[in-house]
Amino acid sequence: MNTDAAERGTAVIEPGVYDLSSGYLDETLQPTALLAQAASRAARRPSSWSRPSLEGIDELRQYFAQEVAAGVDPRNVLITPGAQTALVTCFRSFARPGDTVLLESPTYHGTLLAVQSAGLVPCGIPADRDGIRTDLLGEALTRTGARLVYAQPRWLNPSGSRLSDERRRHLHELLEARGAFLIEDDCAKDLDFGSSHFTPLVADDPRGHVVYVRSITKHNGPGLRIAAVIARGPAIARLRSARTAEGFFVSSLLQHVAGEVLTSPTWERHLHRVRKELARRRDVLIAALAQQRPDWALHILPSCGVHLWYRLPEGSSEDRVVSETAKLGVRIASGKTYFPAEPPAPYVRISYGSTPVDELVAATENLAR
Repeated sequence: MNTDAAERGTAVIEPGVYDLSSGYLDETLQPTALLAQAASRAARRPSSWSRPSLEGIDELRQYFAQEVAAGVDPRNVLITPGAQTALVTCFRSFARPGDTVLLESPTYHGTLLAVQSAGLVPCGIPADRDGIRTDLLGEALTRTGARLVYAQPRWLNPSGSRLSDERRRHLHELLEARGAFLIEDDCAKDLDFGSSHFTPLVADDPRGHVVYVRSITKHNGPGLRIAAVIARGPAIARLRSARTAEGFFVSSLLQHVAGEVLTSPTWERHLHRVRKELARRRDVLIAALAQQRPDWALHILPSCGVHLWYRLPEGSSEDRVVSETAKLGVRIASGKTYFPAEPPAPYVRISYGSTPVDELVAATENLAR
């Protein structure tokens, strides 16, 4: 585990290079006009320049509570400066340095960095097309004594898998039986363009075993770093305590900008346009790669998010493939950075959120050289 992936994710892209590695949306899919209007309105509010409560402004907490499920109490919502901060806070709140945390393998590399930052030991549980293998998770809970699990049930970054209904029920049963906590990362909720409805696991968790994390950064812009954590009972008390130690509050101005954006009558229209375009880009990229790199195998057709997960031919070197594509002017991500241990096979992650359709086609043509 290292910081290479994170450093590459913040690096400046050279002119003429097609970036198929970023998890952010390009400017054509960012609501720049809406953000500007929201910032202008928020700046005129006197409360934007005052100190908010530790938990966040009421307007934003109510929005996140209503978005998750009916009956979620806004008092159980905690606003944080982005999902990465939220994850670090969660890991430090529910485990001590040296403890084991169970998570999907592969998983989001930012999660592995957060686990490392909290001094925890990651233990990967294989995930397939139906999400995390809950049969193996049960065995690992017994073997390790771990009481903390991390998962992305709606959409697993990087593979695109979605947790099946059967495994969803089993996961709830395991949490209840073992007295464990689940950190449910739902940061791609607004980028779900699938036809089937997915309800967050926290909505079916009356006993407080699920801690829910959701960000609005990816589908707005990197400058709007706002996320929410939802938890019940003793869990929310732990999180409040941790946030007090890490930072007294999130900027009122930034919170009011987020509130203006999310409650705007044009917000849902913007999301509809984004989802439609992402589905189009996904289809174009898959078709182009099937033609230019037919030996790369797509793991699953994702119905959410901005990434495709490809298995390379047996014996391939991920680092060599990534290096060779970079020389061809195309930047992709090595799959090994998404595994907490040695990967079972060579993979690459290829993204379409930050690249318009014409550039996706041109990028794949470069790969055919």
